[in-house]
Amino acid sequence: MQEVKEMQEVKVRLKINNTRYIGIIEYPFRYRRFSDFLNDGQDFLKILQPESIEAISKESVLLVNKKNIVYLHSVEEEYAPPSFPAKGAFFQVTLKLKRDETIKGLIYCSYEETDYSMEGILRQTGFFIKVKNPVIVDTSEKYHFLAVGKSNILTMEIDPKPYVSN
Repeated sequence: MQEVKEMQEVKVRLKINNTRYIGIIEYPFRYRRFSDFLNDGQDFLKILQPESIEAISKESVLLVNKKNIVYLHSVEEEYAPPSFPAKGAFFQVTLKLKRDETIKGLIYCSYEETDYSMEGILRQTGFFIKVKNPVIVDTSEKYHFLAVGKSNILTMEIDPKPYVSN
């Protein structure tokens, strides 16, 4: 008899304050996407097999308060087919974070509830903002997507014109 898995796993890199970790997060199959799980109401994430330059045992389990995560990146590519054709656009954004970090990238704004795109940004709920093609300024760090902890964002400068790729 084959064992049925109740959880999905994703390998992540995350930054908490000035420390970076790599580990595995388990989440239930009821979530279509890992990003949906990140923004649910649960305050803590459980990191399995944590690795860091800090003295931490790889056999331990690290519980992390989501509000203290500066940003998080899944190492594996996540694919979930769109649930419906969304109405919206990407906008260029510059995020000024605590600890003098700046991230530039694109955020998606839905027009589902309003014709004013900025209203869609203001109504986003959850712990994280998903940034596409982010670049951490003054570093060589670039990602495909990055989940940025809202509690670590001081300001968010948004170009009001929708982004058009060249």
